Amino acid sequence: MNVPVASLSRLNVHARASSGHAIARAIYAYKELAALVACLDELATLRFVVWQGKCSRCENGRYSHWDWTDGYTVRCRDCRGTGIRTLRFTETRFATGQVWHHPWNGAAQPGRVLATKVLGAKYFYGGGLFRGTYDGWETEAGQAIDFRPVVDWKPLESAEKIPLAELVPLLNQVEDWMESSHSRPAFGGAWIRECAQRHLFKPPKRDYWEPGDPPSPGYSLDLGRVPGGCFVCGDAPSMGYGRYLDQLAWSLPVCKRHSAGPEKAEHPKDPPLASLITPDIQRWLDRHSRVAPRRW
Repeated sequence: MNVPVASLSRLNVHARASSGHAIARAIYAYKELAALVACLDELATLRFVVWQGKCSRCENGRYSHWDWTDGYTVRCRDCRGTGIRTLRFTETRFATGQVWHHPWNGAAQPGRVLATKVLGAKYFYGGGLFRGTYDGWETEAGQAIDFRPVVDWKPLESAEKIPLAELVPLLNQVEDWMESSHSRPAFGGAWIRECAQRHLFKPPKRDYWEPGDPPSPGYSLDLGRVPGGCFVCGDAPSMGYGRYLDQLAWSLPVCKRHSAGPEKAEHPKDPPLASLITPDIQRWLDRHSRVAPRRW
C-alpha cells in the first residue's frame, strides 16, 4: 500500500485544531513515519527552511499568565523577550504535490529526526567567532545544512475540526497502511515506527505505571452529543451529560429539570447508542480495542 499522503495532509489540518489532544499526537506520529518512509523510498525530497514572525505566546516580549490579574509580566522564554520567534523546519516535498513541514523546535523535534535518519545529519561545533565559523548542522557527507527563509508558508496556517464522518475513514486508511507490510524491519527509523504504532492500542487498565509500559498509548474518538431531546423526558436539552467508555467519548442531552435539583437524573452507565456506531467507527474500535503490550 502506498503512503497515504493525501489522507495525512487532511488529517494534519484536524491535528492543528486539536493541539494538545491525544489524537493530534497520534496524527503527528503517523505523519513523521510516513515522511520517513517516503524519503527512504525516494518518493519525497527534503528542504530546510526558517520562518520568522511575531511570537504567539507573549505580547511584545512580555508573557502574562491568564490568571495573573495584577498586571504582572515576565520575559517570554520562547522569544527571549524580543517578541519575534525564529523557527526551523524540515520541508518534505512529495511528487504528488503535497508539502509538509516538520519542526525542529519542541520536545519531539521531528524535523531534526528526519534530517538525521534520511541524510545522516549531525551537529558540529565550529568554535564560534574565534575560529571564524559558527556551530551548525551538516549531512553525513559533510555538507552544511542551509536553512533558507520561507515566504509562501507560515506555521498553523490552517486548522479545522474535521467532521466525524470524514475523520474516521481517514484514520482507518492511514492505520491500515501502518499495519500493512510497508515497513522494512531494518530501516533506520524502527523506533519511529514503534512510537507511531503505540497509538493503535488502548492503555492497560490499571492505575499505576510499571517499567516497560508504553507512555500513554492510544487516543479516543469524540462521538459528539446524541441527537434529540433530554434522554429522560425528551424535552429541549439545556446541557449534556458527558460519558466516556474505553476510547469513545460522547454526551447525552438533558433538560434543565433533570440536570439539577430534586429531579436530577443520574449519569447512565449504558454504552453508546448503536446509532452512533457507524461501520467505520466499529472498524476503528475493533482495531483500537487491543490493549497495549507492556514491552516493545
